[in-house]
Amino acid sequence: MDCERKDSNKRIAFVNDVPRINGLMKYTGLSREKAVNYTMIGCNEINYKMANKIEIALDYLNRNYSRSDLKIGKIAEVTGISEKHFRRIFYAVYKKKPHEFLRDVRLNKAELLLLNTSKPVSDIAFQCGFSDVYSFSHCFKQNYGVSPSNYRKDQTHTEK
Repeated sequence: MDCERKDSNKRIAFVNDVPRINGLMKYTGLSREKAVNYTMIGCNEINYKMANKIEIALDYLNRNYSRSDLKIGKIAEVTGISEKHFRRIFYAVYKKKPHEFLRDVRLNKAELLLLNTSKPVSDIAFQCGFSDVYSFSHCFKQNYGVSPSNYRKDQTHTEK
């Protein structure tokens, strides 16, 4: 990780933070430009040690997003910091609340499954960590503007 230490305030600014940018692109489906912007946001808000804890959290989240019982408190526990502090640090880095970030990861995984498999929407919902099909459909429609099944139909017709 390329870092530049700012001795005046003992903070670290991430200059070319390739792992964080790639992680954001992988976990959320953000474009490279948006991932770079998110990475630069909050650089002076946290120190290097906290940035590493957030990386641990992202790794844990990526390995466990499919668990419908996954709680932000558990993710914070894995990092070894309090839930309140974790939420504050996470927001400083990504300008998103951790539960919003988790939802976006789940929705991006669901989108990939909708487009690349013929699995039923209900199977995709459960595979991506949603506790029921209704909450998945509601959340998907809120973010994409259409239901999951209509999204699949629209995208497959567009590609033909």
